[in-house]
Amino acid sequence: MIDTVAARPEDEIFLFQLYSLTRADELQNWGWGVEEQEQFLRMQWRAQTMSYASSYPDAIRMIVRYNGAPVGQIYVLDQGARWVLIDISLLPEYRNQGIGTRLIMDLQHRATHANAAVRLSVLPMNRALSLYQKLEFVPVHSEGIHQVMEWRASKTK
Repeated sequence: MIDTVAARPEDEIFLFQLYSLTRADELQNWGWGVEEQEQFLRMQWRAQTMSYASSYPDAIRMIVRYNGAPVGQIYVLDQGARWVLIDISLLPEYRNQGIGTRLIMDLQHRATHANAAVRLSVLPMNRALSLYQKLEFVPVHSEGIHQVMEWRASKTK
């Protein structure tokens, strides 16, 4: 069973591990030792955490659980007519099992009832891009190296 619960301070260890695993493929190509990777990941984690807290102070971070065990996160900001999907990530062993699809479709369902669009930002080489396209997110514009995409409920649905 998949469910979500609000993230708490004691979830920080899990969230850092999750973040680290999302960067594992990238870091393997750099030829760094374990200690260098750890230092880099901790620095990047702190920067991302501070950036999100500053940019999205009212966002809700949820821990995604599968049969009660933490397997990921979904981080969303409700801005009324527009919701921002700040981050969605899963442990590697839980990817490609429909969990991310289900979480995003649930977000889309709730946004439809709130008459809101859902916006996200993705790197063009991110493997999640095809999922977002499948779930009818469309490109809006680019911000630096990120593609901003948006989903709006169809009037015919």
